[in-house]
Amino acid sequence: MIAEILHALATSALASSAAILLVLLLRKPLRARFGAHAGYALWLLVPLAAATVLLPAPVRIASIAMIPAGAVPLASAVAGPAALAPLDPIPWLFAVWLLGVGACVSLLMLQQRRFTRALGGLVAFGERDRTVLAEATAGCPALVGAWRPRIVLPADFERRYSVAERELILAHERLHLARGDAQVNTLAAALCCLNWFNPLFHFAASRFRFDQELACDAAVIAVFPEARRPYADAMLKTQLADLGLPAGCYWQSSHPLKERISMLKQPLPGRARRALGLATATALVAAGTYAAWAVQPASAMSGKEQAQSQAQSQAPASSIQLGEFQNVAPSENISYRSMKPPVYPVDAINARVGAKVIVKVLIDAQGVAKSAQIEKLELVGEPKAAAQGAIPDKTALKESFAQASKAAALSWKYNPGMKDGVGVEGYGLIPFDFSTHECTQQDPCGEHKSEPPATDPASHS
Repeated sequence: MIAEILHALATSALASSAAILLVLLLRKPLRARFGAHAGYALWLLVPLAAATVLLPAPVRIASIAMIPAGAVPLASAVAGPAALAPLDPIPWLFAVWLLGVGACVSLLMLQQRRFTRALGGLVAFGERDRTVLAEATAGCPALVGAWRPRIVLPADFERRYSVAERELILAHERLHLARGDAQVNTLAAALCCLNWFNPLFHFAASRFRFDQELACDAAVIAVFPEARRPYADAMLKTQLADLGLPAGCYWQSSHPLKERISMLKQPLPGRARRALGLATATALVAAGTYAAWAVQPASAMSGKEQAQSQAQSQAPASSIQLGEFQNVAPSENISYRSMKPPVYPVDAINARVGAKVIVKVLIDAQGVAKSAQIEKLELVGEPKAAAQGAIPDKTALKESFAQASKAAALSWKYNPGMKDGVGVEGYGLIPFDFSTHECTQQDPCGEHKSEPPATDPASHS
């Protein structure tokens, strides 16, 4: 479970990083050509790419020869020699990631609390719903909060700004409120916490907020086309907000003020060009999202391999024979999504005994192992007594090997069998070759030696 979470996190981080780089490359040309709305809309690619790669991979041709449940296919893969259980770094990596997420969330919550406490007492402002007046003047006007955000105005709001400037500021903050920008910024902060280890996310968050402000500026100016000068004056009169506000929107923060004011001087694109810009951004987002999904690893078959697989899947059960234990190299169409080797039983290590096991696994249409049973199991070598101990019981040793083999086979993810392009349930035979380290490497027993398989199946995962 932990390994799957980390794999999903890594896959999502790679896809979203590629999406961020693409957005950073295209946002300015798109904004210059079609307006601020197009550049802001392009950021939708990042969360969509991160989420899309977590969906099931593209449909692939069967990678393991399968036939309907009730029959047994020919064994076509070999699990390599069982490995001694090493120190697994996966739980430690997961713990480090969780600590980083917790630290990042705590920092953002502290920033949010410092900002809200610095505002002082809040009182209702006139008859306006969800608009309040703060005791403080720094950091305001702002839209504060994620669940029920409120427009917070500075204590000297009516003295500092003219009537026209106040109308523009309120229009700006109400637009943020109507579009749900405070919630969007909270989501962006959450993505930064989940990807705290990725510096691209933290840089992209600041660029995203800047594009958000430009899009909001453009929307207000479109409603008040003759108010560019008072709009710029209102920006110049506002104190910079130095405290962090993860859940909310500033009227004026550390965003480049010069660039925001220069945008006010540029003519707004017409309705047709704005529509074309949004269509272009939507097309880029759709293409990028599909590409993130389509480039997921998938094992494909040639036409000849597909024909061979179909012929094998249609073979009668009577023609399929259970092969003896052999080191059979996996064929080219064998592919497991996860192949963690079985854990070598400790009692078998002490007894210096190996085993060869065939496990019959029932695999559902999604490639998940539903059940496993031992088809054949043979001990290799005679059990040896540990220091000052009795010779272990063979039945107990066989049970240890059986449990280790079934646990490994059930933990794997398979490419299911396919029939008419649809996944089908079926059985697979998975051979395991356990070879003790002492007997394999040094052969002090002088009785047996097990050669490793010709090909390491892990290379096909």
